[in-house]
Amino acid sequence: MHTLLYISSATNMYSNDVIIDILNVSRAYNSQNQITGLLLYHDGSILQVLEGEKEVIEDLFYNKICFDKRHHGIIELLNNEIKDRSFEEWSMGFKQISIEDWAELKGHIDISNIKKFSQVINSASIDIINMIKSFSDVNQLLY
Repeated sequence: MHTLLYISSATNMYSNDVIIDILNVSRAYNSQNQITGLLLYHDGSILQVLEGEKEVIEDLFYNKICFDKRHHGIIELLNNEIKDRSFEEWSMGFKQISIEDWAELKGHIDISNIKKFSQVINSASIDIINMIKSFSDVNQLLY
């Protein structure tokens, strides 16, 4: 089992309708390919976690997500083997988070301080996934 976590910036601010369309396509693809995960979106900021077989996850990320013109500035934060899925019941959990939610998340992983953030990612990768899982449990994501 494998997980991949990345952040990026949307090329435009997306309406709920556009996000729902993206989710519908993603959920269908993910279900068909046994991918689970989570997508957080706020004001053009994107954080996504993907879980599944390594080849499937890397193919999706490197051949589709990285070439998707709806976002840019893609930064791969985590690409690791995992023992168990953290989001096993979600073909793609989603939450359009508020600025307060994002601040809560950034309180644990401050993405504005790249040097410090890189140290956290490199030293405690499983803690990052656990923190995001905890955040998602508390904030009632849409499944």
